[in-house]
Amino acid sequence: MDIVALVKIPSSPIINPNGVKLLKARLSGAPLDGFDLDGGGQTWKNGVIEVRSAAEVRSYDVPYAGKDHAADLQATMLVQSDDRNIRGQAAEIVGKEKDSLEAAKKLNTWVYEAVNKQPVVSIPSAVEVLKQRVGDCNEHTTLYTALARAAGIPARMAAGIVYMKNGFYYHACPRCGWASGRPSTPRSTSSCRRHAHPVRHRRPGEAVGDPEARGKAESGRIGI
Repeated sequence: MDIVALVKIPSSPIINPNGVKLLKARLSGAPLDGFDLDGGGQTWKNGVIEVRSAAEVRSYDVPYAGKDHAADLQATMLVQSDDRNIRGQAAEIVGKEKDSLEAAKKLNTWVYEAVNKQPVVSIPSAVEVLKQRVGDCNEHTTLYTALARAAGIPARMAAGIVYMKNGFYYHACPRCGWASGRPSTPRSTSSCRRHAHPVRHRRPGEAVGDPEARGKAESGRIGI
């Protein structure tokens, strides 16, 4: 049984999705109250979501010195950014790089290349993913988020859907930037895909500490 195919959300084909600057769609079939659907390049109104490609990416020096995103730098039970091995790996990857955008790219490339892409039925732990080096988007996202925080880059985990081959699928990805104010490295990255286009991602739910979030539970019932 192809579990991934079972949760596919059919949609009209998107021609050249990597070149899309604006995506607009009506979502139905699942209660979306309580989801963080506004901000970060997307808006939500009257059942219609609009996702815009990032027009500008700002950078800053790492570690981030502001106090406004303290929660996105803290270690949690599953995102153990204070773990010795996590901190050591982050330091090795980033090296002497002080530009947040370049540091985020280095982390993204390393996680993409280091983690073997296989479905895993578990609650991801950054420490365990670093040891096992295997997982799907949940494991990639959890590890990336921990490494980014350890490197001084505010990061959080988002659960949503991504377009691929004439349909949308559940996807988790780390977010390292917000449209309103700093920090603003990539607004979204996808460490289980070498390159990600932000307009292909829609973010039905966002979580700090649990990449499964409610987005995964609801995405299989959403209609587009």
